[in-house]
Amino acid sequence: MQDIENDLRDEAESRIRIHALNARIAEIVGDLETGLDETASIIDEPSPGGLTPWVIKLARLLPIVMRLRQIKRQALQLLGRNEEEKEPLLPADVQVLSAPAVQEEPDLKDSESSSISIEIEPIEESNIEAARGSLGPLLLKDLDYAFGLLLLHSPGQSIPEEFRIDATSDWLADQALVVPQDPEDELYAPLEAGFRALDEPEISGDTLHPWLNTGVLPFAMDPELRLLRLLRLEQLSDATHVLVQEKFASLLQNCGAESLPLDFDDDRWQGFEIQSEESHHALQHVVSQMGSISPAVVLQEPRISNRGGVRLAEGKGYLASGLGLPLLAIPEGLSAELVQIRFADQTCGLYEKFNDRASEAERQLWEPSSKLRRLKELPIGAAVLEAAFNDGSLQERTIRLAALDASLPFRRKHHLAFREDWELKLGPLSLPPSLSPSIHLDEAELRWAWQRIHEHDYNVNHLFEQQMLESLSALFQRRGSLPRRDFYALYSQLRNKPNEWPGFAEAVLRGWCEGGWLEEGLESINGRWQIQAIDPRLVQLEGGGAQLVGLLGARRLMAVLACAHQLKLTVRSVPPSCPDMPRGWRFNGDIRALSEACGLSLVEQSDWIPDPRHASWVLDKPLACDAGSTWPTGLRGRRLSDRVCGRRGLDHHWKPTQPLPEQYRAPISLKIDSEITARGKRRWHSIDPVNGAEFSSCHFNRVALHALVIATDGLWPFGFTDQDRGQLDRLYDAQAYLPLPLARYLALTGSYMPGPTRHQPSDHTYRYFASRDLERSQSIQKFLPITTLPEN
Repeated sequence: MQDIENDLRDEAESRIRIHALNARIAEIVGDLETGLDETASIIDEPSPGGLTPWVIKLARLLPIVMRLRQIKRQALQLLGRNEEEKEPLLPADVQVLSAPAVQEEPDLKDSESSSISIEIEPIEESNIEAARGSLGPLLLKDLDYAFGLLLLHSPGQSIPEEFRIDATSDWLADQALVVPQDPEDELYAPLEAGFRALDEPEISGDTLHPWLNTGVLPFAMDPELRLLRLLRLEQLSDATHVLVQEKFASLLQNCGAESLPLDFDDDRWQGFEIQSEESHHALQHVVSQMGSISPAVVLQEPRISNRGGVRLAEGKGYLASGLGLPLLAIPEGLSAELVQIRFADQTCGLYEKFNDRASEAERQLWEPSSKLRRLKELPIGAAVLEAAFNDGSLQERTIRLAALDASLPFRRKHHLAFREDWELKLGPLSLPPSLSPSIHLDEAELRWAWQRIHEHDYNVNHLFEQQMLESLSALFQRRGSLPRRDFYALYSQLRNKPNEWPGFAEAVLRGWCEGGWLEEGLESINGRWQIQAIDPRLVQLEGGGAQLVGLLGARRLMAVLACAHQLKLTVRSVPPSCPDMPRGWRFNGDIRALSEACGLSLVEQSDWIPDPRHASWVLDKPLACDAGSTWPTGLRGRRLSDRVCGRRGLDHHWKPTQPLPEQYRAPISLKIDSEITARGKRRWHSIDPVNGAEFSSCHFNRVALHALVIATDGLWPFGFTDQDRGQLDRLYDAQAYLPLPLARYLALTGSYMPGPTRHQPSDHTYRYFASRDLERSQSIQKFLPITTLPEN
């Protein structure tokens, strides 16, 4: 029996090699036919007399000849011959290998993979240099936060009048780039020309038509320019990166191709990194379907693939928690009956349908069940996603789960250039690397910290808090910043109740920023509105003790609490505004010893946030933080209306017992202007109808407060509703918050953390808590333009 099994295995391997060899030969023959056809068409073109037309023809033939020479070299290598042997590429006595007669197939389903393995050789520098003249004009440049496009200018190429040639650009030395005459942003003019060329191919002298008509833009590294450059479609197998039209994206997603973030807001094009044979097959299938080249290989069967999830830094896999698990995508034409994940300890968790197909051409997504999402810890190691189909077949995909490495710092790419600071000195987001913890924690102290974090409290959702802390920490270890939509997507996987009021997710994010875990603002290099993490630290309070500020994973938070208890400090939690928000933590005792023991920097309160009683809160003119002087002056932007009031209808907001006088409340129709540039940058405008002055800022909150002040008697829509507790509430439906510096001060000194309240849609608000000292100062100095409620 053993001999029979060995024979069957050898026969199976031989047949797989034969199939692979056939596919490779077919690919070489297809390339040869394409090159010969191109050569014949160029030679057959009619031309007038003289040498010039023939010189041009020779220039066009040269890259084809070099490509045929490369194909010949590959064929000789395939036949096991040296290039020096002057023999025909395919002698008459050489037959194309074919599979043996059909026999009973051995059962290979338990093998590592039953798909054909075809080696795709990496691109060679000599091949690129030889064909440089016929490469495409686009360059794909890694901007660190995303990929952008640059457009090279070729000698003799005509361009539209509204564009010019820049031969001295800092973006690419010693190369001529096409740039707009009147760019939206002078600093990013070359990138603007690159992404506009996808919609306006005449910018490139119409040289991009073959690629745009096909919907595939393949790129590989140009060793001379040291950038990814557009390849000919015939060089598709050399591509390492690609942009494809949205209709083809699912093919690459189903192959597990890693997506690329792009620096232009155009959903019609999506970027991918091409690393696997399966991805190359999918690309070649797309191009062959469009009729650009002969199909070199047959597309493999559709495969399941994973989407999203919380990936860890340094390629360590996915975060081992319910929130870290990815979705599973079922390719078009297949219908799954059951999807589950099998963990390293052989336990299983179920997935459930995330969406329904609108058509068979769409992929179907499955997500972890709500029970699986609620698991804060999952088994470490390999996990297998399994999909069972209605035809009895089964597909598997292996992922790796790992715990968060608390020792890794947050990734930092670009600083926030325009923070909502109101000309006050806010504490920095990043700090110098701190020392490693200098204390060995006892098991008893860790158990105490675990119990302290998990103690019963109706106002705390331990699951939500810990999963969000771990997941956000993992994301910011891998990415320098996040757009809002990524935060909302993470949040919605845990909390997606139908009775959430409009704007609740945005209010949750604002609470994370005011509490000192995160911050939003415009990044310096790209002008995009992004979220960044704040490095953890201990802020020494002026009234004694310290408060923990910054983003910490749940495991490291537990270690800090255990350390404080072991050093005999008093540990007190600061309750959140609602269960969807995290708690704050305050400590009393030897704060400096705690700082040294747990490896956290100790900063003065004034270095984190100044005292707001000494600041001006008048909104009469834009400040440096509003980014007015750096805004693009191009003409491609547009203005829309954005509601400040009325987002939740007439009655969908908490109201004080006594109705507010009319002059205290802005009309429900109050709006401001939203200006959006062609590249996605946004700012807002509020106009004072009395003097016609316009107030502009990249911070929605500052413009909203300005509009509310003008629409009332100069008042913000906040007032004390419970003076015994220092409770400061938003009094009506207004999409505004207290200034960020003021809110952060209240987070340090109040009895609760700021944030939204979670009630029914008709009974909610955004709430702060002030200390008695600050409330007393407000009653005497009136330094804040808040609303005074009428007495009962």
